Parts: sequence; C-alpha cells; structure tokens
Amino acid sequence: MSRVVQRDNGAKALIKLTKGKNQPRLKVGAIGDAAAAKHKDGNGATVGEIITAHEFGLGNVPERSIIRAYVDENRPRIAEMVKRVGVQTALGKISAVAGLKLIGFKIVGEIQARMAEGIPPPLSPEYLKKKLAKYPGAATPLIASGQSRSAITHVVTDAQGTVIT
Repeated sequence: MSRVVQRDNGAKALIKLTKGKNQPRLKVGAIGDAAAAKHKDGNGATVGEIITAHEFGLGNVPERSIIRAYVDENRPRIAEMVKRVGVQTALGKISAVAGLKLIGFKIVGEIQARMAEGIPPPLSPEYLKKKLAKYPGAATPLIASGQSRSAITHVVTDAQGTVIT
C-alpha cells in the first residue's frame, strides 16, 4: 500500500508574497514635512521644490540629478539587495517591510554621501560668490545649509501609499 505525503515547505507563502497586489513599496527622496519646509536659501521655495529644480534642471539651475543618476548607476546593486531581502522574507527571517526599510537606510546614506561629495556641475562663479559670503567654505552644491541633504529620506508604503511604520 502506498501513501502520498504532501509537504509545502513554504511554497504557498512564497506564491502569495509574489502575487499579492498589496506588496509594500520603498520610496526614497525628499518626502513629507522635510520636503514641504521652506528652504532657508530658496526665496520662498520649499526644500522639495529646490531639490526638484536641481534633479531635472530648471531655468538657471542646471540639472544635478540626485536620485535618478544614483539609481541608474546602482541599478544592479539595488536589484541584488531587493533579491536578498526577498529570499530572507521567503525564508521567514525578515519581514518585507523590515527588509525594505534596511534597503532604504542604505540608499539614503549613499545618496547623502554623494551629495556631500558634490554633484556636477559646480556652482556658477556668480552664485558661488554669493553662497560663500553666506556660508564660508561651502562650494559644494546642495549641502551648505544641510537642509536639502537631510530632507532625503525613505518610507515604506502599502499599495495605496499609506506609510507603514
């Protein structure tokens, strides 16, 4: 007499994880109150508006891609981080939310370090003179007051955009 034993070993949970419509999402950038705050040097503009002007270029502000260039340069490494979190989630060692938060901290730190190193092009001679008068020694774009760099953060949301804490 034969007997069939069915063992799942987590396959159903893995399928549910990968097919779910309500998977958590990681957002990185100038988000929330920090983005909405008035920028100290922005002539009434918010931090988010200043960062957006630099990200895409606007008027006399040249493009200094903060987020897009980082993602383009690091896409394979980011994909590998997401893959590792997926494996650890499937094994039950970490939740997807916790894993995405860890990735978020890593990416934010790297973007902030990139900003501190200076994102080309350099400041124009006219603007540099004005900036150095207010912030002696601050020749690097986007970091003199620290407001733009500290506004770069991350959140994990559900599919509807609600922040998961």
